[in-house]
Amino acid sequence: MSLRRTQHKPQRDTAKAKELADLKQENKHLKRQIGRLRRQIEKLQGIEHQNMQEAEEEHAESPTLAQHDEPNSKMCPVCKHDLIEFKTPTKVLIGCGNCKWRDNGN
Repeated sequence: MSLRRTQHKPQRDTAKAKELADLKQENKHLKRQIGRLRRQIEKLQGIEHQNMQEAEEEHAESPTLAQHDEPNSKMCPVCKHDLIEFKTPTKVLIGCGNCKWRDNGN
């Protein structure tokens, strides 16, 4: 009877060892994937920050986008720049020259 136990025990051990090795391999893969995603997020956040800085610099350099002469000018809800009027053949739209936001009239 003790022979049966020893015969079955190595099979269970190898199955557990194989399962453990598979889990370790999967864990290693997931850690690498997390690292890649983390670096990608940091890269995108850096690009976003750079774009925001460039937009602020462009706005500061070009006063034509802002209408500082009008005391009733409103601020853009998206980028907080001053709104300007866009004239179309049928109507006059209000929007932002910086981020292209438009007031839909509601």
